[in-house]
Amino acid sequence: MKYPTASRRVLLLAVTVVFLLFVVVFSQAADLISHEEIQTALESPSAQSAAKDLSGGTWFGDVFVLPYSSSEPYDLYSGGGLNVEPRQSVARSFLAENPDNYDFLLILTRFDFVGEDGVLGFYWEIRNDTQGIGIQQFDIGDAFGSNRLQGYIDGGRVSQYLLEDGSMDSNRVQVVLNHEMAHRWSGRCTFIDDDGQNSTALLGLDAAHWSYLLDSDASYLYGSDWRDNHDGSFTAADIESGYSELDLYLMGLLPPDEVAPFTLLENPAISAEALPHLGDTIDAAPVTVDIDQVIAAEGARIPAFSDAPKENRVALIYLVEDGAEIDQSELDSIKEIRSLWMRSFFRETGGRAVVDVGKAGSSPVSTSDFDLQAAKLWLERAAEGELWRDSQSTTVRDTTEALTALARFASSSALVVSGGEALGDVQAESVELLARQIEALSVYGSTGRAEALAEELVEREGEEGIWGAFGRYSEDPVSSACVLRALSGLGAHESAVDSTWAGLLARQNSDGGWSWFSRGPSAVYPTLEVLLAGILTQSDPESSPAFSQAAGWVLTQQRSDGGFGDSFSGILETSLFLRVFSRLAVDQSKINEAIVFLAQRQENNGSWSGRIVDSAVATTALAPYFMADPYVLSDEIMVTPPSPFEDDELVLQAAVRNSGGTLPSGSAYRWELLDAAHPETIWASISGQLPEIVAGGWAAVQDNWTPNVPAGTYLLRLNVDPDFEIDDGDPGNNRATIPLE
Repeated sequence: MKYPTASRRVLLLAVTVVFLLFVVVFSQAADLISHEEIQTALESPSAQSAAKDLSGGTWFGDVFVLPYSSSEPYDLYSGGGLNVEPRQSVARSFLAENPDNYDFLLILTRFDFVGEDGVLGFYWEIRNDTQGIGIQQFDIGDAFGSNRLQGYIDGGRVSQYLLEDGSMDSNRVQVVLNHEMAHRWSGRCTFIDDDGQNSTALLGLDAAHWSYLLDSDASYLYGSDWRDNHDGSFTAADIESGYSELDLYLMGLLPPDEVAPFTLLENPAISAEALPHLGDTIDAAPVTVDIDQVIAAEGARIPAFSDAPKENRVALIYLVEDGAEIDQSELDSIKEIRSLWMRSFFRETGGRAVVDVGKAGSSPVSTSDFDLQAAKLWLERAAEGELWRDSQSTTVRDTTEALTALARFASSSALVVSGGEALGDVQAESVELLARQIEALSVYGSTGRAEALAEELVEREGEEGIWGAFGRYSEDPVSSACVLRALSGLGAHESAVDSTWAGLLARQNSDGGWSWFSRGPSAVYPTLEVLLAGILTQSDPESSPAFSQAAGWVLTQQRSDGGFGDSFSGILETSLFLRVFSRLAVDQSKINEAIVFLAQRQENNGSWSGRIVDSAVATTALAPYFMADPYVLSDEIMVTPPSPFEDDELVLQAAVRNSGGTLPSGSAYRWELLDAAHPETIWASISGQLPEIVAGGWAAVQDNWTPNVPAGTYLLRLNVDPDFEIDDGDPGNNRATIPLE
């Protein structure tokens, strides 16, 4: 980021105006299915029989794939009435297999269904227990099999979010899903006007959206950001691009004293139900409305801002034809939709709330089945001096794996530091071991030593980016994968990194796997090593057909005991499977079976088969399921102003999530301002402490900060547990960095 000079202000405004000219509009029209309509349909004499059970649902990562086996169409209307029964079937079938701890269901389909012309999504009301928002309280959750669900969102067919070239239309994702989510709380309040009368003038289409004439700051629920032309006319400068302060108040995300007065335009000749249109210019008289007038009409919001929930749990259900084969590209698209929505909702609520879209479950094994502390103690005792070895020839491999496992434990930090220093003095003979040594040193030891060894390593590169264990040995995928991770981790030798990945792809077998040696049959371990290298070094490996094919081949290799291996299930292969596939959208039952396989094979002394390498890799693989695992995403870091000047005060906001066990209160975080040209240089920093974050939960952090640094180009990094003071299932995901522009 650069602190800009004052002359840049005019340029930034000009860029903003140009951007607005290219806003794409997705008007939703009538998309709210009210609880009254649903109740009427349920009570109608022509209502269909009880909802049918749908079976065969499966979790693929954070997506629940459910075959739609009902003979009833999924259309919005059927038999002349509202078609509620298929939605009941979906909700009840999902909740029959999952805990009732979701606030919303988001349904995406693989097939088309008949809805309303021009409508991309629908919100079905199920429950409202909030007062003071213009919506009566109601609860029809029993009809959907839930004591918690608040709404059911029909998000439409996945393909409607894709552009012609197959890429994701991120604007459409954000507009449609944020619009539907807002229907839970917003768009229906009235106010007491200057004559003391209850007025509905804020309301537009179906009395469930904002009026066309409301200056709504371009709310997702319509209205516009009306620009005053100071001649009696107003122009729609922006539409459907965020939540207004009024929206945020109604959502419980802003206290009333922070809601500024807003403008309502008056022109009896213009319909309040008209849809917003960018660039519209109208003649109108402005009227100011404030939040006190809304509260006078609706009453105070209960729960108030301080008590209102800030986390919304959402189950994402992918509804497919019965018997359909699911392609990895479909899951990749849904994963992108999920990610886009989560990030945009956090941004558009100003960092005040999140949607947690995914599986809200528990580990298939408990702490009584697996003793993490015993594993740690066994590994600590297994050290010989400051190194680990099952045999003299495996010192580098065993030490790197032991350091990776013990780095997850705060109490082992001193041992990890000394082990990292000692590792730098070991002579690694083969390419694979040298690469593993470099990768570990760049994290736990001397970066300078790692860089020096990397110079030695690149001299051993074979033809076409393929590496063999020794100069006289033929190339092998495991050595190449280790080299790829080592060089990429240092951020150096980009040409060697690119050629190595290309060389690996060129030597993939036709069934999707990789072999131990050239032209050999596919084997589990080398294929997993290549997949792990792809995940850690490539920007979007899952979009690669080669990567998807390899992942599909590995899944076919799971054995009846839940483990992975070629001739029999192995600790190494199964542990590596968990490290790779915990990051991918796959059948969750396969993950669970692998976890159980490893947990059940821990011995009473805490080890796995008394071997260092097995014990270390198993501990690394299982730790995220039993330890706290805080993580941050760059897309959930916000800075105001986004382009600061030299002496500006920055408002920093971020979400810290936890995918593991409970994170204790008082855990530290630190904002760091880095030199963009030399990211290892920290110019300034401020620290704070996190509240307790339960498993699957999150916490918002916000700090005001004036860095007092000279004008220049910087990066901003949020670093959770910067001094390694907590046990952490994956310390590698604790940091996220954004440029300051």
